[in-house]
Amino acid sequence: MLSIKQVNNIDELHPYREEWNRTLQKSSSNTIFLTFDWITTWCKIYSKEGKPFILLITDDEELIGIAPLTVVSSRIFGVQMKKIKFIGWDCLTYKDFIISRKREECLNLIFSYLQDKSYLWD
Repeated sequence: MLSIKQVNNIDELHPYREEWNRTLQKSSSNTIFLTFDWITTWCKIYSKEGKPFILLITDDEELIGIAPLTVVSSRIFGVQMKKIKFIGWDCLTYKDFIISRKREECLNLIFSYLQDKSYLWD
């Protein structure tokens, strides 16, 4: 059974370190910019950039998907707004969902969850 967990504190991710990297290796998005160490280090150094909004998707306690997202505040046309985006710099093209191959059904769960939580950003 698929389930989703929202993580807003990087320290809560440490138990998932090995499983995160195993899931990344099973995905088609396997780059250094999506490794556990890169994502968590980026969040610690650039925490002012936004609040982590990381989604962990499991199937019977096996991690099969990760949405490494953040909610950032920015000023747009003089109005303070919150937006959700991938963790990392905007110029990097290596941002993506981490989905185990042949487990694309968890994308529906991610998008449904994001829609249900859309009140958290503008």
